[in-house]
Amino acid sequence: MTSTLTQLLHITLPRSALAQAVATAKSATDAKSTMPILGNVLVQARDGKVVVAATDLIKTERRILPTDGIDIRSEGEITIPAKALHQILSTFTDETVTLAVEKTESGDGLRVSLRAGRSRLTLPAIAAKDFPRLPVISHKATPKTDPLLRPLLSLCVPFASTDETRTALNGVSIRDGVMGASDGHSAIMVQYRGAVGECMVPIPFVGMIPGGGEVEFLCESEHLFLRDAQGVASVQLKTPGGSDAIASLVSLYMGRDLPGYTWIKVDAAALSTHVDLCQIVDGESKTPSCSFLVGDGGKTLTVKNESYEGSVDVTGGAEDLATHKFMHGGKVHGRIGASCKNVLRALRALEGRDMEMGLPGGATDAIVFRVQSEIEGKTVVSLLVVVMPLSPGV
Repeated sequence: MTSTLTQLLHITLPRSALAQAVATAKSATDAKSTMPILGNVLVQARDGKVVVAATDLIKTERRILPTDGIDIRSEGEITIPAKALHQILSTFTDETVTLAVEKTESGDGLRVSLRAGRSRLTLPAIAAKDFPRLPVISHKATPKTDPLLRPLLSLCVPFASTDETRTALNGVSIRDGVMGASDGHSAIMVQYRGAVGECMVPIPFVGMIPGGGEVEFLCESEHLFLRDAQGVASVQLKTPGGSDAIASLVSLYMGRDLPGYTWIKVDAAALSTHVDLCQIVDGESKTPSCSFLVGDGGKTLTVKNESYEGSVDVTGGAEDLATHKFMHGGKVHGRIGASCKNVLRALRALEGRDMEMGLPGGATDAIVFRVQSEIEGKTVVSLLVVVMPLSPGV
């Protein structure tokens, strides 16, 4: 006996719009989860709108398709394997696609039929009733635009730890008007007073922020939301109030003067070239490193290791540098060492900015790079990068 088909959802819409929404939502799926539905996207047609959504229980994406060209013949919702749907829509070349969900009375479950031109295929599906409930912005909340948030987060993310055992450092902390990140070997801190309140921004959130158009942000309860013309995305916050560890670094390095430091000005691009060459010639080492020494009576800063030596001109602070004594471990040394990778990461963050380099000679050992700016009529440190030292003998 042939089973009867009951139609649950039937829509015809522009292929490119659906493909774009699925591609965005796909980034929030988790194909490796023990819950198969987390590898699916939710497709929902209701009240004249088509929505595509996904979640891995940490990140969520909810995209609303433009209404132009959409024909909803039967409202409903279904979840479809994200990877397969994305590949199929990318392969189709026709301008429109028809998506229909069918259920057999014989108990065979659900399936999705996709038609485009002369092509027709079916995919397995899971009922939408099993899809996790997505967080929403409360009616009382008001998201705000913040054009600086994405570039500042992008500046900080390379410094954040990816070691999942170091939860206090797994993201970008926002607290007391400072955004910061660290992996324990280097750290970045930047003045920030924008739309997002105190929280620990997870690393994946940066990639979720659209590159163009107006974007609004809101930190509410345990979620950080972004909203643009196409929909809403969110990420769950593990540390809603920001990181105590980052706050301690801010207090130590950014919240006060640094006694014993000698501040010099050097060309960041030239310094980066010498450090990069140190890294190249020391490539066999597990941790390529370099040392900084005073050269030519303070007129130059020497960068060297066992296989390379170069120098950059000091354009500011040469007199202080001439008499500088490096401190490490409470002892005076003739040089200070650091990981090439960490120094290069710092210099990339400072690229194009008028920066100063701070050489330790007091109670703290770290090499510090800073940018000072005028904020509300006062000269303050607007950007600071800390690089923890290695043994002076490198």
